Amino acid sequence: MVRYGWQFFFLALATLAIPACGGGGNDSSSSTGSSQPLFKETFDGAFPGTSWSAPFSAGSGTSLQIDSSGGDPALRMTSTDDPAFVGTTTMASFSSRPITVAVQMSATGSGEGSGGIAILDHTGASIAAAEWHAATPSALTFRILTATNPTPVAVPLPGSGFHTFTFTCTSSGDAQWLLDGTPVMSKSGFPSDMVRVQIYDNISSSGGSSFAEFRFDDVTVTSP
Repeated sequence: MVRYGWQFFFLALATLAIPACGGGGNDSSSSTGSSQPLFKETFDGAFPGTSWSAPFSAGSGTSLQIDSSGGDPALRMTSTDDPAFVGTTTMASFSSRPITVAVQMSATGSGEGSGGIAILDHTGASIAAAEWHAATPSALTFRILTATNPTPVAVPLPGSGFHTFTFTCTSSGDAQWLLDGTPVMSKSGFPSDMVRVQIYDNISSSGGSSFAEFRFDDVTVTSP
């Protein structure tokens, strides 16, 4: 069950207009060492600031805003209509080999919508993605290039809060997705390129009566 839907059209539209940058974000460091992140975002400051693209959306009723209702600020995405797509992309670009991208994501409700994390190549195409599909039949899906995770991954228990989605790639192109530190899938031959990170909510269905809310926090990019 892979529902990347509207994403392929709108992520290219949103990212191709953004000039390539050399790394950095809120609380980021210009160091390329593994001891300090190339990019770190906790959504405690102004958004989008200089770290993220202006929020982009397709469809009516989309919402993307900082939410501090849980105490710790996070970026909240949802919609009140479908189909729809809303998201934002890092302004900075990063070398894909080696790289580690970690993003915390949570979902509230079992309505329509797929919270997603995508790795975009220099053209804006998604070359790796992880999605949280809240609506029945709920699942987590992972993709690297054209390969998807061979074994279905159940969604975390309701109310379990944030979970860490991690994408890694070695200098030789061996890529992997992990969930809360547990490997989910791997694939060799990941390209050497300058990449950006995109987070989004994609509602590809129509006629939904309720919509899930997704929150993103603690986005970090390191090498490796």
